[in-house]
Amino acid sequence: MLNFDKWLSRQLSVPSYHINEITSLRRKDIPSVSIFIDAKVKTNDRKKALHLHNLNFKFITTNIHFKKKQNKFYEFNKKNLRNC
Repeated sequence: MLNFDKWLSRQLSVPSYHINEITSLRRKDIPSVSIFIDAKVKTNDRKKALHLHNLNFKFITTNIHFKKKQNKFYEFNKKNLRNC
């Protein structure tokens, strides 16, 4: 259920966990001490999002993916890329 994340715990200086089975998480499963818990939920998965909201989880960030069809006349060329 709660999987300890050693690397993130070191980065945040607080015990950090990741939730795999979101809908099976209950309030009694969450320690009362100060910890960080992350969960990944697809933007269209309202059931999981609502479940976490009801457990007082706060929304932090989301990933947005953009898609665009490639023009068949477009020719890939390194000159078209900017240096990052």
